[in-house]
Amino acid sequence: MEIAEDYPTLSEIIIDYFGLVNEYESEKLYILVNYKSYTSELECEKFFDEILKSKHNVILIETTSRNKLKNENLYIVDSDLREIC
Repeated sequence: MEIAEDYPTLSEIIIDYFGLVNEYESEKLYILVNYKSYTSELECEKFFDEILKSKHNVILIETTSRNKLKNENLYIVDSDLREIC
């Protein structure tokens, strides 16, 4: 596996990167900050589907409230690190 030079979407770059790291090192926990700000809802849903298929460990941290998508677990945490929902 290698990273290509041209990718149609940000999601495809990230998925390939996750695959390379897992292949040559070990499984990791990936944390993406404000990912949903850079992608459309459709691309984000496809990304979630691919993450579930590949079984990568991913946490998305968003600084703004967005629509909850299918296959997404949503937790709201306040400044005191208390879970609201």
